[in-house]
Amino acid sequence: MRRRHLLASVLALAGLVACAPPAAALSGGFNGGNFDCVPGPPRLVVEFADPRRITGTGDLACPTPGARAPSQFGPSDTRASTPVRRVPGQPCHFDFETPVQFRADGGTPQYMTLTPATSPGSYPKDPEAFTWHSDGWRNMADMPDLNAVNATGPGNVYEQAGSVDFFYRWIFDGTWTAAGGQVKCVGQGPLNGWNTTCTFESDLATACFDPFLPPVPATSGGIGVGALGVDLNAFLRGQFFGGRITSRPARPHPGLTNIPTCFYVSGMTVNGQPADPQEDVLWERIVEGPQVEPEGRHVYFVFVVHVTYHGTVWNFGDGTAVTIPNGGSSPEAPPAACGSVPGQQFLVAHTYRRYSLGDGFHVTATHQYGVDVSELWRDSDPNPHRLDFFDVVPPVDVPALPLPAYVMPVVQEEGVPIG
Repeated sequence: MRRRHLLASVLALAGLVACAPPAAALSGGFNGGNFDCVPGPPRLVVEFADPRRITGTGDLACPTPGARAPSQFGPSDTRASTPVRRVPGQPCHFDFETPVQFRADGGTPQYMTLTPATSPGSYPKDPEAFTWHSDGWRNMADMPDLNAVNATGPGNVYEQAGSVDFFYRWIFDGTWTAAGGQVKCVGQGPLNGWNTTCTFESDLATACFDPFLPPVPATSGGIGVGALGVDLNAFLRGQFFGGRITSRPARPHPGLTNIPTCFYVSGMTVNGQPADPQEDVLWERIVEGPQVEPEGRHVYFVFVVHVTYHGTVWNFGDGTAVTIPNGGSSPEAPPAACGSVPGQQFLVAHTYRRYSLGDGFHVTATHQYGVDVSELWRDSDPNPHRLDFFDVVPPVDVPALPLPAYVMPVVQEEGVPIG
């Protein structure tokens, strides 16, 4: 009854996993608000070993506890029943629960089971004196039977094994027989009395897996944002291109005092792709935590790096600087003559009250980005865990080109004689 109850629980979990949205995505965009951390396959650990940009639709997939080759996880003990009465001529029955081990070889889930047979058809005749054998690691996608606890595909059993011990049940039925002063259980038939709880085939089938809930501890403390292992300042400066400054009048034509000069930023990108600089950007990285229990399981921590545009600081080179926040506009209304330029992302107008000396005024535009980090993970707790870290680094500055500055000459406006 205990086994059936647990199996029903695992089947219910399998149904929930089957409905999970695609991996590596966030529902409704990320704003430090609501999204779920659904169970995910081990391949994500490989895919997100380095920070990878993600989108804003669906839920976040979090790998369940596990281990990567050459390590493995799962129970190691074999459980066996021992009959009490040995009456010659009466039926005899033995139950064995052999442990199922798991690991991820790269991103591929694998399993390893034990069998009493050294080769097909060579099943031992004595259920009390034999050695268990293994055929080694097998890919779960190659399982011959994908029903029962594995109803939604080969990755599901692996995901459940993060908090469930799986055993393979073997049965031996025979007759108590007196021989040489001993009473032994002797089986009949082509398999010498051996069978399983599922339809026996030439290979092991996942329908034979019996689930048991092990005492795997929860890791509610997390491992902290330092485990992300990324210099966020350097990383963001490498991912964001701050665009290029141009002007109207366009160089080499100078601007005029007391008449607005228009400045633009165009061509900003993220990961080399055109991007709206005022939209949030997300990266994900998955970090393997330490082993959390004696059976070899590790918890995998999913870090979501959330980058938001704060604003742009304009320095016009004449001692005037303005900060235009996210969603803001030029403090000085641009005249109609500013118009627009191809790929324009920012427009600001500035009126110089004096003419420039030397090569002109040195104009800079520096974009500022804030960084929040969320840490999420799954363990034996049925509910996922989450920690949020806000403003983990000071605002990251991303300058627009050219560097060190865009040089804008400004000349004195002169009157035109009349008459």
